[in-house]
Amino acid sequence: MRTYGMTLLSLLVICVGIGVTGTRGFAQAPATTQAEPAHAIFLPLVVQQAGKPDDGATATPTPTTNPAPQTRLAMFLDPTWKTSNANVVVDRAGGEHVAFYYYEPAIEQRPQHALYAYCARDCDSAAHWQSVALAQGKLVSEVQLMLTGNGKPRLLIRTNSDSLPNGNDFYYAACDSNCITASGWTMTLVRTNGGTATLEFKDDDLPQRTFALDPAGHPRFLYVDGRNSSLGTFYVYCDSGCDQQAAWQAVRVNRVVQSPQYRDDNFYYPTLTFTTDGKPRIVSADFFPLDDGDSVLAYIECNAACDQSESWQAVELMVRGAGAEPSADLALDADNRPRIAFYQEGLLEGQGNKLYYLWCDNDCLDATNWQHRDLGLPTMNGQEPDLELDSAGRPRIAYADYDQGGVGLLWCNTDCETTNAQWQKQQIEDRAQLYQAWPVAYPPHCDGGIWDGNTPKLVLTGNGDPQIAYDGTYHARCYYDDDPSDNIPPTLEFHLIVRSARLVSFANPFNVPVEEPGTPTPTRTPTATQTPTATPSPTGESTGTLTPTPTPVAVNKTLALFADTQWKTSSASVAVDSNGGKHRAYYYDEATTAGGPTNAVYQQCTSGCDNPNNWHGVSFAADVNEVQLKLDPAGKPHLLIRTVSTQVANGFDYYYALCTGDCTQPGGWQMLNVAYSVGGSLYEQHDAEQPQRSFALDPNGHPRFVYLDDDRSVNSLHVGIFYVWCDIDCGTDINQWQEVMITDISVWDGQIESQERAYYLALAFTPQGQPRLVTAEYYPSFTTTDTVWRLGYFECDEMCETDYLWSAVALYERGTGPLPSADLAIDANGYPHVAFYQQATEGIMPDGSRPTFPPRLIYASCTDSNCMTNWNWDSVEVGLGDNNGGAPDIELDAQGRPRIAYSLGATGGIGYSWCNSNCADWSAAIWQHAVVETPAQLQAALPKSHPDTCDQGGWTGLTPVLNLANGTPHIAYDAAYVAHCQQGDTTPATWHDEVLMRAARVVSFNQP
Repeated sequence: MRTYGMTLLSLLVICVGIGVTGTRGFAQAPATTQAEPAHAIFLPLVVQQAGKPDDGATATPTPTTNPAPQTRLAMFLDPTWKTSNANVVVDRAGGEHVAFYYYEPAIEQRPQHALYAYCARDCDSAAHWQSVALAQGKLVSEVQLMLTGNGKPRLLIRTNSDSLPNGNDFYYAACDSNCITASGWTMTLVRTNGGTATLEFKDDDLPQRTFALDPAGHPRFLYVDGRNSSLGTFYVYCDSGCDQQAAWQAVRVNRVVQSPQYRDDNFYYPTLTFTTDGKPRIVSADFFPLDDGDSVLAYIECNAACDQSESWQAVELMVRGAGAEPSADLALDADNRPRIAFYQEGLLEGQGNKLYYLWCDNDCLDATNWQHRDLGLPTMNGQEPDLELDSAGRPRIAYADYDQGGVGLLWCNTDCETTNAQWQKQQIEDRAQLYQAWPVAYPPHCDGGIWDGNTPKLVLTGNGDPQIAYDGTYHARCYYDDDPSDNIPPTLEFHLIVRSARLVSFANPFNVPVEEPGTPTPTRTPTATQTPTATPSPTGESTGTLTPTPTPVAVNKTLALFADTQWKTSSASVAVDSNGGKHRAYYYDEATTAGGPTNAVYQQCTSGCDNPNNWHGVSFAADVNEVQLKLDPAGKPHLLIRTVSTQVANGFDYYYALCTGDCTQPGGWQMLNVAYSVGGSLYEQHDAEQPQRSFALDPNGHPRFVYLDDDRSVNSLHVGIFYVWCDIDCGTDINQWQEVMITDISVWDGQIESQERAYYLALAFTPQGQPRLVTAEYYPSFTTTDTVWRLGYFECDEMCETDYLWSAVALYERGTGPLPSADLAIDANGYPHVAFYQQATEGIMPDGSRPTFPPRLIYASCTDSNCMTNWNWDSVEVGLGDNNGGAPDIELDAQGRPRIAYSLGATGGIGYSWCNSNCADWSAAIWQHAVVETPAQLQAALPKSHPDTCDQGGWTGLTPVLNLANGTPHIAYDAAYVAHCQQGDTTPATWHDEVLMRAARVVSFNQP
């Protein structure tokens, strides 16, 4: 068995299945005498420095607060067990229909099924409710409820898959009569998906609105599939005979690139609805375009021939923001005009984390026809909004209230799609009311707890009275110590104690006279799919620059040159030998150019290296997409070259090359194909922006590397991360190469049930030759309940050819965003030092606020003999300002002091930071910073302009590789000129970020 050290977050495994059982009534709330505890506090491991204040923001009015409406019903639907995914719909006769599922682990015969319940009248009494269990014996993870026009219930139920390990089965459940009996229901397996586990980790915190009925009552839903054979987002529909699987059809609604990349437009947690004539409309707050542009709020339409993928059109509206849980809901008025409630995550300068209302009255695939308004809620409030329009088309929005817990309600009665809109709000339930309804008795090893409201579902009855179903959650701070005698402090977890579906109905508050508003927030028109601030301008200025702290010092460059200015080059690396000779490697990135080069290049220079004519070398292979360079103790170069596979589809071939003679001549090299892999590109989709540091030499100069394989077609168990090594004849004898899988899989009956995952690993060695690895994207998924992707650290101390002797520890949260990254260096004592670019995270502060921390660079180290527990790791934020520090490369000087090169995301270019003492001590560390090269300097070195089809462009620096020679820094990196360009001749225009030039570059400078 593998050993782990974890910062654990709770995950309750839910097991349910097919079958129906009738039940009657609901259990009553449990009695308890526990006194109300103080609110618990959960602090992030790394504290963000105070942000820069907003100097010129327009004041936003606080919505009018009205007296609390009369509550008519307020109940937990079944407080005996944990429940989730609360749904409510009210029929024309006023009957209440609800659905949820049991959020319980498969132990002690606990329920794990879905449940549908109905009440005709007097629904504040549990005795008037009747219910039926659905999908018993399987693992339900989602349930959605809709009613036909004549009040017949329809459900979409997602369960674990019977046929596909780690997959989901989607069932359609329908009833036309006797709906509280088993015989009244049919359940039909409609679709199965796979490869989506990494997309579902936010299911507990975001609403599920992918299921809808068209105006004729026909069922439709959306789902995502991550398998190469069926990659994409699909619209699934049925018009008749829907209790038969063959009656269902599906069409892909997003763009997909098949082999060898297997990539697509990703949009998560979408909302589906229909026009009065049955045309589908979709919105997603989590849209990641295929071209790696900014993630955005997107609106999607199909108006004819919706069984054809090309009929679906999307428009990008607003930036998604940096945070874990953006969300949006969509409603159409009587004229089929779309209205959106959108909770945007954090932006630069402390902006974002706001709830917006968007509207469009015509030609809504043109972003310029959309307008939006900040609804004036405090920061962090308004999450998971549910938007409904009343019979007059007036908006009402239920939302999760961050500050007070529970749920709130917003509404507007007049001029709602203008700058004169008058919005009002009302707190429906807060933490105090939830605690009064259920004073939770938390376990004795916990010291405090707090209620919150999640994923509200709003419905309006015939007279406009609102009802809200939502999930109430109670978390407590709990202590865990598996061995009190080991002198290791206990682990603290913010642990889920209660999750319970709740239903609230109350009198219509919407007719309360509107009070005089404050100054309204100006209405703004979004720019069509415009990149916000990430693309630097040609002058090197940024629209969102944050000044690093302290102010960067100047550097004295001694060398700065491109490898080639004619063709695109990539994967730049540099090394310096003991004689001061420089070595570099890169590859030609012209696979899409007819006749363009695609080979790898190695070059060396002994002196006068600022003159391109003094560099000499050789070329290798074709269809190259990665090259890494290392020097052995004798100064001989070794390369790991990855190419498009000639052996398998959607695969990579790995070649090892070493120089045994004249390194500038082909005859001086040996090269051998040592491995191939399949499927890695599906998971590691950001090779162009992520550094490749999976190759290293041990202290004796022996080559080692790690790679990701997911080749289930050849070997169903050859799935994971593999460590590869060779000690002799490595360039000539394939039999000398060996490998071991170092990540775990859980197998049952020959099939993988769960697996440990890690992407973009960096490899290094102790002075004794013991391998160490770090990854910014580590997912345990084994003998742990941790469900958060984290920074992961791997060790093996002996017999590393044995898989179970590898250990891993999960450290800091990965964060939300596409490009976390990490690098590793080992000091003379064998202690690890890590540079970690963490994506946006959320913290819970003592005052109950939940600020979003933007992406930042963290330095972490462990100077203890046991680095397999996070207690022995120290860390500090390096202090570069938001969005700086991407793709860090850390090296240690001769005294073991850290030096880090990185990308400057806010301004473009390359930065360099260093510290000389107490570098992981937040109270004593003094980190200094330098800007090595700016976009303006790159523009001067290689002037570029963008074509007329692009509206802006500029240089930026990517994937730096740092080498220290006698303390002097040398950095190789890819300089990229990126422009925001129109794609094709479509109307409305679609825009994307296009790399017009990518050039491997080497820079040397004196240590500041």
